[in-house]
Parts: sequence; structure tokens; C-alpha cells
Amino acid sequence: MCQQAADYARKKVLNECKSVGLTSRLTIRRIKEGLNALENKVFYDKDRGRCVVGPDMVNYAARAKAIDQSISILELQPATKLELSGNLNIYDKLKEARERAARKHTTD
Repeated sequence: MCQQAADYARKKVLNECKSVGLTSRLTIRRIKEGLNALENKVFYDKDRGRCVVGPDMVNYAARAKAIDQSISILELQPATKLELSGNLNIYDKLKEARERAARKHTTD
């Protein structure tokens, strides 16, 4: 039931987006533009008595946001949940490693 509701909601949102001209192609194009985002700073030059536009500079915040959006769309996120099967005695291995390190430290 929940999956059907989610599918219905997604279709409804996609139809609304399409009705206002928001397509996946346009969205992806805008995200791609964001990957190369630049910004200018405008400041007042007292010596010249006017506003001056600074050089193009990398807009790191906009680029980071575009990267996050790209990662989300392309499903490139790293695994956030790791499930292991089998018998792993990590505690015993760590205990052995600590004991070896302690013995080595006391002999040095």
C-alpha cells in the first residue's frame, strides 16, 4: 500500500513539473552548469570613486551543491549500512593487537 501511494505521489509531482516546463533534461542541464559555477564580487574603489567588479572566482558553495545533487541523481552515495555475515571475532583480534602493542611498547 505504501509503495502504491509513493508511486502515485511521484506521478503527480512529475505531471505538475511537466505542466510548468520543468523537465529532467532541464534540471540536469542546470546542475551541470552549477558544476562550473563562478562568482564576482563588486566593491567600491575609493580611489576611482566608483564600483568595480572583481575577477571571476570559483563559487565553491554552488559547485558543492551541484556535486551533491549529481551524486544523489546518479545514486553514487557510498553505502551507509554494512551488513556482515559469518562469525567475526573483531573484539578478540583487537584485544590481541593491543596486547602485542603493549608488549612491544614495554620492551622498547
